[in-house]
Amino acid sequence: LLIPVGVVIWAIVVVTAFQTYDSFPALWASIWTEANASVAFMTIDSGILWVAILICIAFQDESKAMKALVLTPIMGPGAAPLLVLAELEEMKVANGGTKDD
Repeated sequence: LLIPVGVVIWAIVVVTAFQTYDSFPALWASIWTEANASVAFMTIDSGILWVAILICIAFQDESKAMKALVLTPIMGPGAAPLLVLAELEEMKVANGGTKDD
């Protein structure tokens, strides 16, 4: 249930961004170059969090990290890693582990 919800939220954010800003440079200026300190911090924080989850996935399976990277523009930065983490968890259980490992 979380993955479809994440994809829908990502779609709403993308549609809202396209409706609000005329171009990508205008969006970029609002979240980075002309943003106040708190907005710029949130941009950095979100990016670092996304990279950290990709690194966490890569420690377990590099191909799954690449899958999350490729799916991110389509599914969003929350749903894509979540899908891959769910697959990793299913693989672990299928190989004789438990969800508590």
